[in-house]
Amino acid sequence: MSHLTVHSKPKRKALPRNFNAEISGSHLLVPLEVATVLQDLSVKTADEFISYLHSFPSAIASCLNWDVEDVIVARDELVDQLEGHVAGEILHPVRAKARSYGALNPEIYTFKAK
Repeated sequence: MSHLTVHSKPKRKALPRNFNAEISGSHLLVPLEVATVLQDLSVKTADEFISYLHSFPSAIASCLNWDVEDVIVARDELVDQLEGHVAGEILHPVRAKARSYGALNPEIYTFKAK
């Protein structure tokens, strides 16, 4: 699978909940304001863009002056659009299991000395 490189398409306009991206050959065309944000974040490929959206949706939301929920909806739409162009493990990452640290609840846990 070849990597789609991110390029701007100035006449496109991003709206909350829609990055308005387009696949053209080996390029992912995005509106200028999205391309500028990605360039500032050193994001060069669609793989990196999706990974960044999964890891830091609030950072993208802040840069675009969107709500985080708007970015998540736009991300999910972009994931559907990139099926077959980007590896599945990048599009649908496995979430790490929640870990807990600290003392156990003494009402639940009883220590039995041997």
